[in-house]
Order: sequence, then structure tokens, then C-alpha cells
Amino acid sequence: LLEPSVPVYVSIDLDVLRKEHAATDWDQGVMTLVQLESALRAVSASHEILGVDICGGLTRKKGASDDDLELNLKTGLALSSAIDNIICG
Repeated sequence: LLEPSVPVYVSIDLDVLRKEHAATDWDQGVMTLVQLESALRAVSASHEILGVDICGGLTRKKGASDDDLELNLKTGLALSSAIDNIICG
């Protein structure tokens, strides 16, 4: 457990999300987008967030369809917006 004053860097792997929120080439998790946003808010309440990356989405090279890419783009934009609101207020 980190002391609250320790700044953090957050890495979000899309495979933690349910299939309706992200297309990946790994086992899918069960987290909803709302739950992930809530977790980010909880982290930001006790830590300065220095940066965030979002990874793990299925790529065209790994067999992504147009629908997969659209879903991941939609989720990425939603997460980016939520992160902006959480970090920047």
C-alpha cells in the first residue's frame, strides 16, 4: 500500500473490462466502465496522478474487425474524457 503523498502513474489494460466495453486478444475481465472510472476517482482522491496510459486493445494486425476497433476507440475516448475530468477537475 502506498502512502497517500506518493504520486502514481496509472496503466489501464483494456482486458480488465467486459467484452461489451473492449475487444482484446486476452481473457476479458468483468469490470464495467463505470467501475473503472470509480477506481480512478478513488486513486486520485489519495494520490497525485502523474500520467495514464491505455493499452491492450485488439489491433488490426491481431485480427480486429472494424467493430472491434470502433468499440475500443469509443471506450478509449470515454476513458480519456473521464481521466481529464478526474485529473483536471
